[in-house]
Amino acid sequence: MSREESDSKYSKIIAIGGSKGGIGKSILAVNLAVFLARRGKRAIVVDLDLGSANAHLLLGETLLKLSVNDYLHKKVSALTDVMVETRYGVGLIGGDSSELGASNIQFARKVKLLRSIGELAADCVILDLGGDASYNIIDFFLFADRHIVVTTCDPASYLNAYNFIKVALHRKMTRFHGAESEAPSARDDVLEKMLEDYVTSSRNGTNISVEELLSRISTERPSALALVQDLLRRFSPSIVVNRSLSEESALGIANRIQEVCRRILSIDVAYLGMVGRHEEIERSARSLVPVVIAEKGGRVFEELSSLFNRIVPS
Repeated sequence: MSREESDSKYSKIIAIGGSKGGIGKSILAVNLAVFLARRGKRAIVVDLDLGSANAHLLLGETLLKLSVNDYLHKKVSALTDVMVETRYGVGLIGGDSSELGASNIQFARKVKLLRSIGELAADCVILDLGGDASYNIIDFFLFADRHIVVTTCDPASYLNAYNFIKVALHRKMTRFHGAESEAPSARDDVLEKMLEDYVTSSRNGTNISVEELLSRISTERPSALALVQDLLRRFSPSIVVNRSLSEESALGIANRIQEVCRRILSIDVAYLGMVGRHEEIERSARSLVPVVIAEKGGRVFEELSSLFNRIVPS
């Protein structure tokens, strides 16, 4: 299953990911949801960091009686049965960190979960993803209408951000003709082999660019070229630089990621903006009060509001 990047300014399902833990994904996801709720939107946070869930704490919910895993194990009949209404006007579907291997859900359960997420009655559903680039996390990411990758200015973080984007694109390519195919009627065994060869060679450390792949397709399978070009066009992730000391530093990181994505992956990555390193944000996380509530009207609130308005325009 997949959803296409929305051509409109408004996106219902927003995925917030990045292949590193502790970079502020959950804080951004929760505060975006609260910000939208205060704007009169029906917002739901789905904590898909199934092995290390913490979105509930950031929303002031210290104990969840039910989680996504209860739905996946058929202890409840509907995903909405595990949802709680938080004190901040946001619906929360929590994860469960207590179950060993919780993040390694089976294919059929993943499809069931994605279908149910797509059916949630809300103006905006925000997916708070785990800090890795496993297939399940990437599939949740690709399912969304809007794909946001969070990084910091730490080298390991922005290298992981690029890797997350690359793995997501490769996953999109390998699913092109698979069980979750986006174009089953256009199945082409020759094209499928070309895409698999490209992804495999990249995993093995061969630095073949997507431009080189396109050149090969143009020569050996020209009828399929437009399909792959359309796949690339429809995959347009965005990045947010968190905990930056300055706009200049954040822009430098964003430019690096954008340049490498254009050169190696032949895709455009939008830069949504930055969030500074603020004690107010850390303090709000400790107090279990979203910063857009705790610091409303202050400098941090204005910074986050500006970012959130670019993610979901009024």
